[in-house]
Amino acid sequence: MKRPSEIKPAKGKVLISEPFLPDLNFSRSVILLAEHSETATLGFVLNQSTDLFLHDLFEDIDVQKVRIFKGGPVQLNSLHFIHCDETLREDAQEIMPGLYWGGDFELLKDRMTTGVFNPELYKFFMGYSGWSPGQLEHEIEEDSWLISGITLADALSQTNSGNDLWKKTMTALGGEYALLANSPLNPLWN
Repeated sequence: MKRPSEIKPAKGKVLISEPFLPDLNFSRSVILLAEHSETATLGFVLNQSTDLFLHDLFEDIDVQKVRIFKGGPVQLNSLHFIHCDETLREDAQEIMPGLYWGGDFELLKDRMTTGVFNPELYKFFMGYSGWSPGQLEHEIEEDSWLISGITLADALSQTNSGNDLWKKTMTALGGEYALLANSPLNPLWN
């Protein structure tokens, strides 16, 4: 198994914030990278839920309890979604095998209004996390992020919000990272 320091950022990998990252936007966050290239990196915070639900944004959609997560601090007025719905993959970008970003939103809305919608296949985000060329690599060199893989189930989970997913991914790294998973947010509280 590769150590997190040996894994490079790539589409389908996750960034796990180091335990004491002072940036409030990313404190104890797990970010799924949906795009990573020489020109840009874009991802979605998987474990920062909001108080919004999909029906709060679309009055014509009557789906209950489909929570919206905060994808990151960039363009908070934009809605994004990831999913494992094979029928929507044509207009979507594959992030990792079986997981897609985007797709035909009008078709998805139609499914929601006709009752042919399984919310467990989707996760919705307001905004996204983005890095300019070289910025993420610089932050990784400063030990702000660990890089790891993630399961499809954890990426789409609606219940892994807050510190739960962060602790789970840190613990899965093993060794010193598993110990750090239980550290307090402020080291002075220890």
